[in-house]
Amino acid sequence: MVIALLLAAAGFPTLIGPAADGKVQCFSPDPARKVCASITRFAPGAEGVIGTATTAVIGREPPVTMTTSSADTIEGERLCGVTQAADLVGATFTIAGAPADPAKTETLRDAVAKGMSPLVGHKICLTFVPDGSQFMVHTSLDDLPRPDLDQRMAWVSPADGWKVAP
Repeated sequence: MVIALLLAAAGFPTLIGPAADGKVQCFSPDPARKVCASITRFAPGAEGVIGTATTAVIGREPPVTMTTSSADTIEGERLCGVTQAADLVGATFTIAGAPADPAKTETLRDAVAKGMSPLVGHKICLTFVPDGSQFMVHTSLDDLPRPDLDQRMAWVSPADGWKVAP
């Protein structure tokens, strides 16, 4: 109880408490390579809003990553947010580790916006269910279960060499 109160006072609800220690969420972790399909970082915000920044692999050859920022909330035991078109417009990209040039960035933004259009304006919630040293993340879209979007997640420290890669 004391730890939960300290985390809440620091701006991190218990659900994402490890973020207060500098940890990040690693989705689809590969512990042998210290690689994640995506990494989400958290920043406490005002009035219950949680700032999130997610970097995800969106292409394998050459490796392409996308970073987006959004504002989420805690609803009970779920982390929830509504995907906004503005989140995609602000996305940044790297190709083989280097920032994408402006023309390639626009091409990638357009492709991502088309691919993610079914999710824009809809509430996505994640529920984290402990599973050994990791979590199974169950996803809902507008409060309807979407098991096809479920994935594994582990809290990791970037200082330990974890990174986003295919």
